[in-house]
Amino acid sequence: MNKIDPDSIHDRVEYVKYMFENTDKHPTAFELFVLPLAAYDKSGKLVSADKKFRAFTGITEDDIKCGTANIFDCLNKENKGLVSAAKKAFTGEEVIMHDLECPLCPATDGVKSEICRYHDAVFFPMTNGREPVPYSGVLLMDE
Repeated sequence: MNKIDPDSIHDRVEYVKYMFENTDKHPTAFELFVLPLAAYDKSGKLVSADKKFRAFTGITEDDIKCGTANIFDCLNKENKGLVSAAKKAFTGEEVIMHDLECPLCPATDGVKSEICRYHDAVFFPMTNGREPVPYSGVLLMDE
């Protein structure tokens, strides 16, 4: 399997950070991003997730608004290191994981094949220049 170029990953991450931090200027950009992505706080509570991420996991906008959606519940724990990568982003590091098997737990069997085409994930801090890191993000990539 081809690895995604680290420069390409960095560009995607920077774009996602920009979208998240400027939702007032671009309210639908984060929502309609072409790859599954989500932002979460240190406890794992999702603060935002795009349509693909929600469709794959069965999480609703109301789940996010109510604070009941958690990134750690969404990650497929059969992939060693996913949870620790999600936590490590709060140290200020980007963590790139390759060759994953179905990185998210599918909401239904109908979306499983769609999720399983994503084999790479990057977990990254969303700092906006603040310490400690208030949010982190996860972006799934296929190639």
